[in-house]
Amino acid sequence: MSLITNILVVGWKQKLYNKMVSNLLKHGLKPIAHWEHPKSGRKLPSNIDLICVAIDQNCHGNSSGLRKMAAESQIPIIFI
Repeated sequence: MSLITNILVVGWKQKLYNKMVSNLLKHGLKPIAHWEHPKSGRKLPSNIDLICVAIDQNCHGNSSGLRKMAAESQIPIIFI
């Protein structure tokens, strides 16, 4: 796959995230930032093309502020 998309990954403990990086890369997704969970006051990294939220560690309700930031920045967000 030639298309590489810079992503922010939200969710997964650091140990699981480390295991998932190679799988994401295989699918053209390059994780350049990782947050274990959404926190108020954070700013989105400026060089991301996509936000990927792991819902096994975060519920959709926890991500309302994140969804708002994504919409304001016109960055797509997916929940996996």
